[in-house]
Amino acid sequence: MKESITRITTADTKKTYEFPGQYNPSLFEVSIRIVPVQDSGNTYDINNCTHVYRTVYLELVTLLKAGLKPYDRKPLDTDPEPTETVENLIIRLLEHVGYYPCKHG
Repeated sequence: MKESITRITTADTKKTYEFPGQYNPSLFEVSIRIVPVQDSGNTYDINNCTHVYRTVYLELVTLLKAGLKPYDRKPLDTDPEPTETVENLIIRLLEHVGYYPCKHG
């Protein structure tokens, strides 16, 4: 008998979940891609050295804590109150592709 198991470690909680598995929280795959626009208006990077693409996994609770929810999900009384802004979550996601806020002054 051969069995395939997928393990996913989330970027937000650093917890690892096995699939198939029981009692896993709702997880979301987030892909982030940064590619410079060329003079031609295209994003084709001939050297493939300045384009960065990463996929990370987040728990639903992280999205809810930033005030985000999947479009088809009805809010629940048990949902956490937002404790992070959407902007801060996006900044944290951009850090996975090597982009950080500039420190001025």
